[in-house]
Amino acid sequence: MLVITVDPTNSEKRLDNYVAQTQDLTRSESKLLIKSGQVSVNGKIIFKPAFNVKSGFEIKISKTIKENICKKNSCDNLSVIYKDEHILVIEKPSGLTVHHGIKHRSNTLADKLVVAFPEIHKIGERGRNGIVHRLDKDTSGLMIIALEPTAYNKLQKMFKRREIQKYYVALVFGKLLEKKGIIDAPIGRSPTNPVKQALINTGKEAITNYVIIQEFQDVSLVEIHPETGRMHQIRVHFSGIGHPIIGDRKYGNGYMNGVISRQFLHAHKIKFHHPVTGKTMVLKSPLASELTKVLDCLQ
Repeated sequence: MLVITVDPTNSEKRLDNYVAQTQDLTRSESKLLIKSGQVSVNGKIIFKPAFNVKSGFEIKISKTIKENICKKNSCDNLSVIYKDEHILVIEKPSGLTVHHGIKHRSNTLADKLVVAFPEIHKIGERGRNGIVHRLDKDTSGLMIIALEPTAYNKLQKMFKRREIQKYYVALVFGKLLEKKGIIDAPIGRSPTNPVKQALINTGKEAITNYVIIQEFQDVSLVEIHPETGRMHQIRVHFSGIGHPIIGDRKYGNGYMNGVISRQFLHAHKIKFHHPVTGKTMVLKSPLASELTKVLDCLQ
């Protein structure tokens, strides 16, 4: 049982707001706890989220708080590749949004991480706790998470200085002219569609390296190493040169959409020096099963 005494600075605050603030929960999560009878004030269970708390009130929260929120956020399915006291490396599944945004206020990777690893709830921004980089919702693969402030600050600087190398595997439409190459084309917001990025001369520098792994009749499997980290960079670059990512509903051409329900883009390898120990880290992630099935169909 967690017991909290309301201090004067929080007097007259709504109960759901107070619980959310002190337990680093979203408003919807704190309301869920209250309405399920998990919160009492001065010995009486309160079911009304709008109940006003006052200075000196004793609030008790059931031990099932983690179980309730964990069930909602399905944190049991997080796949941990590496963990020490400073950092965590996980495999993000396709279909999971990384952090809070205008359209996503709960059930994100950030929500799951705070439940599974409570030590990060004070690291970084609320709704983005411990997160120092991102993957698109429908991209799967490796992500580094900071578990303490020193690692968080150093990782942010390392990403800014491009000291962390990320490698992806993608299935793209058609056959590229060169077995390996560099796409060097600036990216910015599309002038015709504000929800998309595009290749535009006034955009920010964007550089993507690639090498062909295997060619099939109408598609190619490539390994991709972006030097910069622009929004949707890989997807925009390959779409821009006429070889969009297979399964990409935003930048693709629809080829094989009936075969694959997500974009074929997976962050399969990451190389960096540990932000605290300095040790060279090389971590890998195999393709998700739904992607290997697509390749099996092409053989």
